Amino acid sequence: MGCSGSKPSVKPGDAGTDVDAEMAAARAIEEATHKVLLLGAGEGGKTTFLKQLRVTYAGGIPPEEYGRYINAVRGNTMECARALLGAVDKFELRLEPTAVAARATIEAVEEDAAAEPAVVDALARLWADPAVKQAYERRSEYWLLDACPYYMENAARAFDPLYTPGSKDILLTRVRSTGIVRTEFEADGRRYRLVDVGGQRNERRKWINCFDNMDAIIYFVSLAEYDQVLFEDATQNRMQESLELLEKTLIMDGLQPIKYFYVFFSKYDIFESMIKHTSLKVCYPDYDGPAGDAAHAEEFIRNKVRAIFERSRPQAKVTYSSGSTIVREEVLGAFKQVQDFLSAVKGDAGGAPAAAARV
Repeated sequence: MGCSGSKPSVKPGDAGTDVDAEMAAARAIEEATHKVLLLGAGEGGKTTFLKQLRVTYAGGIPPEEYGRYINAVRGNTMECARALLGAVDKFELRLEPTAVAARATIEAVEEDAAAEPAVVDALARLWADPAVKQAYERRSEYWLLDACPYYMENAARAFDPLYTPGSKDILLTRVRSTGIVRTEFEADGRRYRLVDVGGQRNERRKWINCFDNMDAIIYFVSLAEYDQVLFEDATQNRMQESLELLEKTLIMDGLQPIKYFYVFFSKYDIFESMIKHTSLKVCYPDYDGPAGDAAHAEEFIRNKVRAIFERSRPQAKVTYSSGSTIVREEVLGAFKQVQDFLSAVKGDAGGAPAAAARV
């Protein structure tokens, strides 16, 4: 009568059956997901690599993150300015009077993200100063962001109150990875989970927590770091640290089940320019290749890495390539090689072709 109605019969176990079916479906998705861990020392290019994949496969950078990048671009710019001023002091260089006034303005700034006209003017005067230019030329002797010229030359745009970061700004922006960042997306009909872990020394203890169930590791080595020092330790060569870190990582507990490694030698564009003026001998005195030849110098570094795998993981499958993480086609070409290997291992159908990375 009224609003009452008959209730459907419920058989014992129906709820449990539904739960079991959901769990089975979740397990199937998990097993089909290709899991890739991104590792490498700080500033090796892994976060930029991941940004490129997010833009291509995961809908790009959401607008709610723009505020974070606005602050980061401005913060990176101020960080470069302060590093240059520190180098001026270290090398006992003399600023011109206009740059001295600019220095006072920069050092008085309390909030790096503040869009103040006086800051823009101070950054322009500082970057034009001959002593600052000399300090920049000696950047291998102290830590400085690779994109320093880009930040300094684009300061007026970045500190505009109406500034919105463009794609290049976002790619070049240095936001130090902290913690463990997981990104999932579908590409060419397959599901991927990429895990990015901070590469600074104080973040590396977290790496061991990420090895479980990984199908592959992409390890990043910045070619440009052969003549650079660490952010954390200005006495330590970054490339030597990167390769020593790789060897230590390969023998860590929990890594043994992972059979596939992809080594991406990043920042080839910067390396190609640097090698014309600074020999690889500054990092490896035993290098005897032709001066200024990027291809020979890169092959020497690759052989160093090959030797590490031969000592530490002789049974591993390793693929090598080089390129620039700010060039999307090179990132996609590298990732396609990883995709193809994992598809062969898991028996997936092949995906659409992508541009080849430099191999």
